[in-house]
Amino acid sequence: MRSQATKIFVSHAPYRTAAEGCTKKGVLDGMSFSVKDIFDVEGVATGFGSPAWLEDAQPAGQDSWVVKTLLNNGGSLVGKTIMDEMAWSLTGENEWYGTPPNAKFPELIPGGSSSGAAASVASGLSRIALGSDTGGSVRVPAANCQLYGMRPTHGRVSLEGARPLAPSLDTAGIIASDLSALSLSMNLLLCPDTRRDPDVPLGSIRWLVDPSTFSLLPESDSSRIQTLISKCTSAVEEIDLGDLNRFVEVFKVVQSAEVWEQHGDWVVEKRPKFGEGIADRFKFAEELSTKKDVVEAAREERAALRRMVSSLIGDDGVLIVPPAGPTPRVKSVDASWRASTLKLTAITSLTGHPQVVVPVGDGASGPAAISFVGPHGSDEWLLKVAELFDEPARSFTS
Repeated sequence: MRSQATKIFVSHAPYRTAAEGCTKKGVLDGMSFSVKDIFDVEGVATGFGSPAWLEDAQPAGQDSWVVKTLLNNGGSLVGKTIMDEMAWSLTGENEWYGTPPNAKFPELIPGGSSSGAAASVASGLSRIALGSDTGGSVRVPAANCQLYGMRPTHGRVSLEGARPLAPSLDTAGIIASDLSALSLSMNLLLCPDTRRDPDVPLGSIRWLVDPSTFSLLPESDSSRIQTLISKCTSAVEEIDLGDLNRFVEVFKVVQSAEVWEQHGDWVVEKRPKFGEGIADRFKFAEELSTKKDVVEAAREERAALRRMVSSLIGDDGVLIVPPAGPTPRVKSVDASWRASTLKLTAITSLTGHPQVVVPVGDGASGPAAISFVGPHGSDEWLLKVAELFDEPARSFTS
């Protein structure tokens, strides 16, 4: 088990058993959890998926808020996990630290940037994993590795002690082996002051689907998931989110502008060598830094998209959407895959709505997943919504 862990956990905070990592009693009752190397752990440097960043990093003086909360509630910290470089990728492939294994589908990418987080759960080294999600970095690995995951309402989980990527998009979430563990851990992390449970019985939810999101899946997967939806709901309302490329283009500009605001000075001063793809994104961000009108236009467009999606969901709707597209093989990912994936993930990244990922079936023919998007602040309620699909999804065969 420890030899397997070297492909999943960072060398400067290696894997330890759950018994070694448990220090306090609480509702988690020793539940094992790993931590993406974007969050501070006391006494350990935070590497951010980058050797250049790690060179300058000092051991953290205290735990990040999310780590401290899980520890104080009886969680058992088993180590810090490998992640995509600077959290700016969705593949799970890191040129410097390698690609954590996709335990259930070894030939396929695990997804990122919370790649090691998902790998630690899928490999049985932790029951839950702390990850971050800016553009899909919890949702994609959860879907690719046949796991549960949640991107919360933006701002509902503290990011104190976490490295920022793009603050207006950044969230801290959980990847889990089962829905019970996901719900228990997320309920500890969610700020109660911003909880907004919809005043609607679970039996009266307006189920919403945009057919164009399912067109991004292979026909067999799309048909399979839509059959599951019809079995679990009485009626589904078709909606139109418009051209999904609109979400992708706005996301690209908004994210890149914020990344440069956060890290541009460090990049200019250090001029680190970035891996493939990451270097191109930083180059774009640097060029964008002189185009204030483009950035402002994108931010205005984002506000319009948020209003549109919020209006469609209302106070009683749940949008059902694939959390990710087809999972490619390791070392076969191209730019078109990222663009296609962002058509699905950029929706809630831009709008700030909560999203829960649930795996579908036994994964014998490859990973399949479904996800649910609820009103802002409805995270706890949305986890109960996911329960309606959990058992049927696990046992579902088309």
